[in-house]
Amino acid sequence: MQGIPPPFKKYSYDTLKISHKAHGAKSNDPVIDIANDQLILEDGVTLVEAGVGNETEISYFKMEDYRKYQADPHLVW
Repeated sequence: MQGIPPPFKKYSYDTLKISHKAHGAKSNDPVIDIANDQLILEDGVTLVEAGVGNETEISYFKMEDYRKYQADPHLVW
């Protein structure tokens, strides 16, 4: 077993956001849904308290990067 890959060890992720709940609609944004900040999980709240259930998809990211993308949601391929 190799363990956690380097990008996850060295990058300072600090935020969780519900991306998709089972049987719900998904965002058309290929990176992350920037329209609904209410889905960002609050610090100190358990996943159950935040409404995370079976088959819920969660995004894990750095809030600073999220705000930059939210201000200019332009993808560079």
